[in-house]
Amino acid sequence: MHVDALLALVELPGWRRNDGERAAGFEHLDRALKAAASLDDQPRLVRVETVLGWLRQDGEGLRRAVDRAETIRDDSVRAFAALYYGGYLGQVGRYEASLIHIGQGIELLGAMGQTHAQAYEMASGGRCYSARAGRLSEALGYAARARDLGDRLEDPRLKAWRGMEAEPYMYKGLWEDVVRVTEESLPQCWEIREWQPVFWVSAWAAITYVRLGRYELARRLLERALPECEAQGASQVWGMVWLQMGLAQLSLTLGEGRAALTAARRAADLADQSHFRLEQGAALRVLGQACEASGDRDAADAWFRRSLKVLEAIQSRPELGQTLLAYGRFRAREDEAAGRTLIDRALSLFEQMGATGWIEEARRAEAETLPSRNS
Repeated sequence: MHVDALLALVELPGWRRNDGERAAGFEHLDRALKAAASLDDQPRLVRVETVLGWLRQDGEGLRRAVDRAETIRDDSVRAFAALYYGGYLGQVGRYEASLIHIGQGIELLGAMGQTHAQAYEMASGGRCYSARAGRLSEALGYAARARDLGDRLEDPRLKAWRGMEAEPYMYKGLWEDVVRVTEESLPQCWEIREWQPVFWVSAWAAITYVRLGRYELARRLLERALPECEAQGASQVWGMVWLQMGLAQLSLTLGEGRAALTAARRAADLADQSHFRLEQGAALRVLGQACEASGDRDAADAWFRRSLKVLEAIQSRPELGQTLLAYGRFRAREDEAAGRTLIDRALSLFEQMGATGWIEEARRAEAETLPSRNS
């Protein structure tokens, strides 16, 4: 009962608002681990190992929990360990390995008839890491299955998570689809205080509104979401990175150079303190764009190169393509051939993914570097 109570409590928000509370929580979980081991209760031992591995971002510990789960004839335990390990692998940018474990967990939940949990995992991990890997059709497939189950279950939380479909649409460059799913689901997110979609969807929608020239709508979303995300603290650092990137892009477009640099630096600093590799690469790109706009070409070049290094080390074709495109445009102003090479690499990635809007943008950028051909 003690172990089960701790495993339930750890799912509640707000238990690690500061270092003291975090340390006390880990002390309780370490005691639970010893209790499960002393009882030789393998299912509970796997669950506590998994939670501790997740909270400590201990990949080896999570791998041990998965291996232990495979020796137990309990599909719920196997699904639990597989989904957490898959989530960890996704956060550090190992998307292909991540999707193997997340897919296993999703199918186990379905086989056990745990429809609500299955739908949530499809809307979250399945959709997210497929999108970040550049498997955009698969990401939208997971989102569609989750949407269907949410309708059948009439579940408010699942309906709120529909807004996360904005991510694969953003990576396809289908901006009006981003707006559509955002405007459908964001009110629901706020109504039930489903914070992760509130912050991510607000950021992605703001970035999209900037691209569409709807600056006031972008500002309203950011002004509403940013204070709430600040109040949530470290538990929502992922969302804060995206919101700051959205603010930086809005500021750049409006010619507010100092504000853009401040927001971009905040995003890069937060991402650097985390283990979120994709966010690190994306934030460094935005910082490069902010430095470029301020006229500091040396700093911009350095940040673009760092973004490339991070994103080339992980398996995120959408974000790598965006950095190649941004850096290619930057380089083309002084070295047309070098810039065109980078843009061509970006175009190839976008074509592999079927990223319609980004293909068009890369082709426009390519044409800009070939004025003689255009004439």
